[in-house]
Amino acid sequence: EQQLKELINWPHSCGDLLKTPSTRAAPISEYCSDHPTMKLVRFCKQCGVEVCKECTRFPVGRHRLHEIISSDKLISEEIRKLGEVTDSVAELLEEMQRAVSGVKEMKQSVRNRKDDNITATREIFAALRI
Repeated sequence: EQQLKELINWPHSCGDLLKTPSTRAAPISEYCSDHPTMKLVRFCKQCGVEVCKECTRFPVGRHRLHEIISSDKLISEEIRKLGEVTDSVAELLEEMQRAVSGVKEMKQSVRNRKDDNITATREIFAALRI
């Protein structure tokens, strides 16, 4: 049951699953520090940072040879990944709940057999005293 309780509070214990480049390197500003008039609209997958269009321009942009995606596409990818993680956690939670239920049933079955054995033993001793 303790493991189930920990799983229910999983963002606290499994937060690393949700760490992505976008959450580790969130920009302080919506504008580029190298090009202050340019908005951060792209994401450099290699460096894990948001960049502006100028940062990706050939031949001088620092990120010109890196894999770049739009910030919108990154958000879509991260939402998809989060959905996959959420689905996996939900499946695991259901498995854990079934396991806990099975253990509870076994526990009750053992108690019932114990009670039956105690009753049978008392009946045997009572019969022997006659």
